[in-house]
Amino acid sequence: MKPIIKFRLSLLFLLLVSQSITSESKCNKTCDLALASYYIRPGTTLANISKVMQSNVVSKAEDISIYNIYTILSVDSVQVYTRLNVPFPCDCINDEFLGHTFLYKLRHGDSYASIATTTFGNLVTEEWIERVNVYPRTYVPDSVMINVTVNCSCGNGEVSKDYGLFITYPLRPDDTLESIAKYTKVKGELLQRYNPGVNFSQGRGLVYIPGKDENGVYVPLPSRKAGFTFKLTRELAILMTIYFCHLARSLVAAGICIRGVCMVLLLAICIYVRYFRKKNGEEESKLPPEDSMSPSTKDGICTTFVLKFLA
Repeated sequence: MKPIIKFRLSLLFLLLVSQSITSESKCNKTCDLALASYYIRPGTTLANISKVMQSNVVSKAEDISIYNIYTILSVDSVQVYTRLNVPFPCDCINDEFLGHTFLYKLRHGDSYASIATTTFGNLVTEEWIERVNVYPRTYVPDSVMINVTVNCSCGNGEVSKDYGLFITYPLRPDDTLESIAKYTKVKGELLQRYNPGVNFSQGRGLVYIPGKDENGVYVPLPSRKAGFTFKLTRELAILMTIYFCHLARSLVAAGICIRGVCMVLLLAICIYVRYFRKKNGEEESKLPPEDSMSPSTKDGICTTFVLKFLA
């Protein structure tokens, strides 16, 4: 291979690797679950909350009560002017921020303001609802479905690794840093570090505070291996194949057995694919049922192919 061609191919390879890294989500981390602190007003029932905040983790009142074992004595009645923790999925939305989008069907008399302050208990703002919908706040037709996106947090390992489940907590006029620290039994200094620059006494806005799971305990931040997140794109996989083939040819020209070179490359690719599939859990979620194979079958294909190649 001519040096200039080899240089261009190597440069293109590095550029695609860089693109695979930099095109990753802007969300620093993701988690499966978050909690929303819902303020109970007169007339609110647990059944209504479960309908408003319905998701793949909440379909009935009992799904909420298990996260409030010390405050809910019966699913048929809840104490007004208190807070309940409602579980909801914490997703990376549009690869931009952490949150979850609920679908809400408008009723006559609803407005973005009433939905934000009353229906969703200040977990969102009127401006935020308008931003994630096509209808302006001045004209919202009855009976249409709108998006209500609630933000969430997955924690921060640089602050503490002791907390991995977080509550999206709307501040109220009677809240202070000291009162929330007493409520959570988490040091105020730590709460402030999770919410830098936020005045906990401002009476409005959101903060993110550690929450307890269904067993009533704080869960630690899941351990993560050091290093960046790598995404093997289709384009990168194709280019890697071309690159390795040319590399093999160069090694052969240097007097190295092509069969040995290709065997090593094939083994490396098999190990690479197996590692990243296991890490990202993509084989079960992305393949249709008819194409799915057990991990042992996939490993067997790689091994069989290598053995036949060497025969």
